[in-house]
Amino acid sequence: MKVMVNRNLNGGIYNVSFAVGNFTSEEVQKMSSFGTPTIDILTGQPAVHVKMSVPITQINPQLKAGFRDEQDARRYEEEVVNAIKSAMTTLREYQDNYSSKQEVDI
Repeated sequence: MKVMVNRNLNGGIYNVSFAVGNFTSEEVQKMSSFGTPTIDILTGQPAVHVKMSVPITQINPQLKAGFRDEQDARRYEEEVVNAIKSAMTTLREYQDNYSSKQEVDI
């Protein structure tokens, strides 16, 4: 899995967005079994941020958050990347010991 961080300074606003992709077949299988992890992200401009819980497979560059200073933008970027890392580490540790088929003689 890879995360692309997109930074754009426009009109004095520090915009940050992310693109997530390149999931391994094992990660896709585990998301199918255990559900897709969600990450809290912000969208909108500095005065009107909206917090959203988004499945990691649906995080895309259109979900952009703007900040008035670079430090806040970088702090937010670090928080989101760390949240994605944590969610994927947890997902990778899951083991499906339940799914199976069993023939029972009656």
